[in-house]
Amino acid sequence: MRRGPAGDLATVFVPEDNIRYLKFVEWAKSANPRLWKFGVSSDNRNGIWISYDTWDLRQITARRVPDAAIPPRLALSEEALRAMASRDAERSGNTPADQKRAAE
Repeated sequence: MRRGPAGDLATVFVPEDNIRYLKFVEWAKSANPRLWKFGVSSDNRNGIWISYDTWDLRQITARRVPDAAIPPRLALSEEALRAMASRDAERSGNTPADQKRAAE
């Protein structure tokens, strides 16, 4: 990361009443100073400014989602799995015809 002044990458405002605020304050204690700064929003609320990547990618959870809310994963049908295996065999030269030629 190039050098720059503290807080120069902080573009997302997190107000004090946001559920993630305290976790970001804790995170800031050991984070790169360019990624955050304390400040005031345009509507005069106190909070912390953080980088967009921090807001978007930081895995700070405020509450867990119940397992029932997570949809089940999709599974491929047996036919689809066979078709994929066949295609992989063709690409890698492992079809029965290829094996027969190699044995001759």
